[in-house]
Amino acid sequence: MMDTHTKARIGIIAVAIIVVGIVLVMMRPQTPAVQPPAPIATASYLCNAGTTITAAYYRGGPTPTPAPGQPPTPTGSVALTLSDGRTMMLAQTISADGGGGGRPPDAELFFFYGNSSEGREGGREK
Repeated sequence: MMDTHTKARIGIIAVAIIVVGIVLVMMRPQTPAVQPPAPIATASYLCNAGTTITAAYYRGGPTPTPAPGQPPTPTGSVALTLSDGRTMMLAQTISADGGGGGRPPDAELFFFYGNSSEGREGGREK
């Protein structure tokens, strides 16, 4: 059986280990939470059928230098939220008189022209 001094020493050692553990956890560097980029613009569009599209436009990374005689490669994107709850992220595309986003041909496309927009899904106008 342990005497009183041995029990006290074990108790002091146990408390010291717990305190050191707490101090080490508190001194551990905190990893900052990664914040998603903020959109550079947002817009809401009311469609003819009464549905809505909310668009959040995001700036892309640096634009690569185009080959001579070629247009620049856009790097931005647009996040769309449709009134039925679906969401999609489309890469920025070149448009002659507005802006837009799209996926491979006959998939999803979204173009805006001033205060109006046009959408295609699966190759069909929406």
